[in-house]
Amino acid sequence: ATLSEAVEKGGSTIRSYVNSQGEIGMFQLELLVYGRKDEECKRCGRPLIKTTVGGRGTHYCPHCQKLKL
Repeated sequence: ATLSEAVEKGGSTIRSYVNSQGEIGMFQLELLVYGRKDEECKRCGRPLIKTTVGGRGTHYCPHCQKLKL
C-alpha cells in the first residue's frame, strides 16, 4: 500500500531532482522522520535525531527506534 501511494505521488524526491516532465515527487510530504531533525516524533512526541551512518544522513526517533545489540 505504501509503495503504491509513493508511486502515485511521484516518489519521494529529495532536493533538486525532477522527473522527465519537470515535476518533483510529492511523497516526501508523507515522510514521518526523514528531514525532520529536532521536530517531534509523530508517535511519541520526543525530538527526532539526525546522525551519519556509513557517510549517509540518517534520521530516527531514539525512543521508538531502539538500538538492538
